[in-house]
Amino acid sequence: MKKNKCSVVIPVYNEEECIEGVIQSWNRQFKKIDIEPLFICINDGSKDRSGKILDELAKEIPSMIVVHQDNAGHGVSVRRGYAIAVEQEADYVFQIDSDNQFAPADFEKLWNQREDSDLLLGRRHNRKDPVTRKIISSFLADYIFNLSGVEILDCNTPFRLFNKNFLKEVLYTVPVDAFTPNIMLSILGKKMGRNFDEIPVSHFARNTGTNSLLSWGLVKACITAFKQLYTFNYSLRYQYFNIENFSKQSYSKSTDENVRIKSAA
Repeated sequence: MKKNKCSVVIPVYNEEECIEGVIQSWNRQFKKIDIEPLFICINDGSKDRSGKILDELAKEIPSMIVVHQDNAGHGVSVRRGYAIAVEQEADYVFQIDSDNQFAPADFEKLWNQREDSDLLLGRRHNRKDPVTRKIISSFLADYIFNLSGVEILDCNTPFRLFNKNFLKEVLYTVPVDAFTPNIMLSILGKKMGRNFDEIPVSHFARNTGTNSLLSWGLVKACITAFKQLYTFNYSLRYQYFNIENFSKQSYSKSTDENVRIKSAA
């Protein structure tokens, strides 16, 4: 019997207080539900002991890739992790942040629906982030709706499960220096009609480390994100495929595709 496999992308920046516990707890969760994980950890120029801790963990966990890079930002790290993940054996790619704000047990909510969708988002229920971030997220959802015509409640959640074939097909549209690659991929998943779904998951307050974006840095980050999203949405009109027609195709077993195949048979 083929064992379930899942690549797990984890960006890491200055998380020495919790990174070992986070990875170990996720490793236990995957084993509990009989999944063989491949952890892909991108150390984004951490200034603390995060990099050393990851290297030590890799000695204990054979199925673990650690990439060390100069600090380039969360988005670049996630995008790089995806690029590595789509070249692996696993049929699914999961992304989670390293700040211990999610419950590993909630992964099953997404995993149990993996055959029904190419992209499943864990929507943060009763989100425990600072009020400024929640306000920005609300504004961002409205901005995306007005910009692209798609409604996504938690478009940038760092708790998401991809069908690898879908991710591999669309990843090239996301710039390698994208500040918010997850938002871009959420837009693509929704516009392309991939039985996209958002599933409520628990969210906890951050109790270790510090937020990497604060005060003026957060304002500048928002401006960068909005500019990139505008350019991204505009560029979709000029890809070699027509995004609206492309949405009728499928790289996984969507309901419509199953009906078509059965009818043809």
